[in-house]
Amino acid sequence: MPKIIFYHVLNPSRSLTLNLHGSVGAFAQNVTKDVRLVQTLLSGVPRSLGGALVPLKVDGIAGKFTINAIKDFQRRHTTIVDGRVDAAGPTIRKLIPIAESLNRVPVGFGQIGKPDGPVLSSLAQVSSQSLIRGGGRPAPTFPTEWRFTSSGSVAISVGLLGVAAGDLLVQRDSQPGIDYRLTFLGASVGMSFLPVGLDISLESMKSWGTRITAGAKPPLPFPPSRFEGPCIMLIGSASVGLAMGATVVSFNPSECNGLVAGVQVGMPGSGFSLLLGTIAGWR
Repeated sequence: MPKIIFYHVLNPSRSLTLNLHGSVGAFAQNVTKDVRLVQTLLSGVPRSLGGALVPLKVDGIAGKFTINAIKDFQRRHTTIVDGRVDAAGPTIRKLIPIAESLNRVPVGFGQIGKPDGPVLSSLAQVSSQSLIRGGGRPAPTFPTEWRFTSSGSVAISVGLLGVAAGDLLVQRDSQPGIDYRLTFLGASVGMSFLPVGLDISLESMKSWGTRITAGAKPPLPFPPSRFEGPCIMLIGSASVGLAMGATVVSFNPSECNGLVAGVQVGMPGSGFSLLLGTIAGWR
């Protein structure tokens, strides 16, 4: 029976141990107590984060509703969608940290609990040494209910300096097909092979974006107000006429981030710039 320790890098006392007797779901061992734990975990995850469409009946039976709920979660968080939670596999390794970040770790299950005293002491010592060295694992992040869909902007640069204005388009899981526009303004510093640069991207141009991720414990659901305020953008582009550009966005500052890329027009040759600005609001 594999034992996993989920190490909480920010607070080792919140670390967890997990002992599943076997896999749960499709073509699995489906030990009753393990199935009940997975059902409870999935029911505690909001739909916007890949949780069950409706709360599962915690009956210890891995029926079609439980398997479908596992697949829904896997579509959001893993590369394999097989309706199965393996005892030390990627699905449970995503599910437990999300439940912990939401303060929805179930109680009364023998398979999940706290590490014993010596293990906790060792984790705390490793954590403090990592912080002193500036090393260790990065703080955990998890996907929000928002994703980038496109962007539109105008950027002008002279030498190393420039200005930019435009919109970032985002969509919310609960409102598919509805674009919200975040208007941003800022100044940039960077490099371009031409002394004067001009970049134009239109919302109608082909583009794609990633899901926006957030830090260890932002409030859920993720409120729109968290996008407003200071932002940092790292912009890269390469073109002869039509161009391909990509922008990494860090909001408010560094609370959440994502990537948007697409086609643009202009005369930048190729270059990189760091834009410091603000999200002025929604429209």
